[in-house]
Amino acid sequence: MTRPTTVLEIRRLVVGYGKVDAVRGVDLTLEDRQIAALLGPSGCGKTTLLRAIAGFERPASGSVWLSGEAVSDNGTWLEPERRHVGMVFQDGALFPHLTVFENVIYGVRGRPRARDRAVEVLGQVRLGELGHRFPDQLSGGQQQRVALARALAPRPRIILLDEPFANLDASLRARVRQEVRSILESAGIAAILVTHDQEEALSFADEIMVMMGGKIRQVGSPEEVYHQPVSPKVARFLGNGHLVPCRVTSGRFHSSLGEATCRAEDGPGRVFLRPEDLTLRRWSQGAGAAGTVVARRFFGHDVLDTVQLADGQTIEVRSLSSTTVPVGSPVRLALRERTYRVFSTV
Repeated sequence: MTRPTTVLEIRRLVVGYGKVDAVRGVDLTLEDRQIAALLGPSGCGKTTLLRAIAGFERPASGSVWLSGEAVSDNGTWLEPERRHVGMVFQDGALFPHLTVFENVIYGVRGRPRARDRAVEVLGQVRLGELGHRFPDQLSGGQQQRVALARALAPRPRIILLDEPFANLDASLRARVRQEVRSILESAGIAAILVTHDQEEALSFADEIMVMMGGKIRQVGSPEEVYHQPVSPKVARFLGNGHLVPCRVTSGRFHSSLGEATCRAEDGPGRVFLRPEDLTLRRWSQGAGAAGTVVARRFFGHDVLDTVQLADGQTIEVRSLSSTTVPVGSPVRLALRERTYRVFSTV
């Protein structure tokens, strides 16, 4: 089996604006063909890090390596146009006065077989018949695919996507991001998506890099970062939930909402429970924590019930929308069986 090659390596990178460090000592790597998401709240340094990789920002210290070549290091600085990095921006940044074909060929003009390459990448993004149109004659999703084709045309080492789906309608966003993911896979190129949208990152990427306060706080698969967050702060950012006091004994935690398997040492702790971790039954008798439904929000495919427990605290429970429990109903809550994340209180 061929070992993966490292496309991007960042070592102790610091990027600042004046006296403020937007990126603080970041280390990360990206392998060939890997699709990653740089996920974090607004203002955490995501776009600054992306711009440093592309060469639009000069780091204060640290290094950036692309395919084994130092492009930013002590005394080394490679201009953006020499880094072979493809960029796709939030607004597409297409030239409005050029046709689709002219936009795509722009980045490879003057190269041998440039026209053939433009035709090839337009075929990859399934827009080969629209090369004569202008950007304002395309849908938002088509414009983003043109922007991706233009970024792919010079055969870059890596593609950087800076919130490219943010301006699309909600009904279009999911379909376009899956199309882009499929195109990147077919092209066999590594990519980093910058986003603050948890659902977008989790459904798009092979690997999630959670960034907060200018630092990478956790790296892992979507399943790992969602179900086994490294801290309560990361857990809360990746989805709503509650920290519930518990006690761990022999690999299981015991709480007011029930018990289940966990990975933690024996002793007191706090288990992080998301709304989908709980089930709800419309009876006041039987096993489970007793409560009353005090609010209900309908989302189409699912419903979020707010349950007030006997001790006065409230907790949210997510269920399929086919489950109908009217507000005011007495209920019992139970935990779904899986391995939970428990944070020590010691």
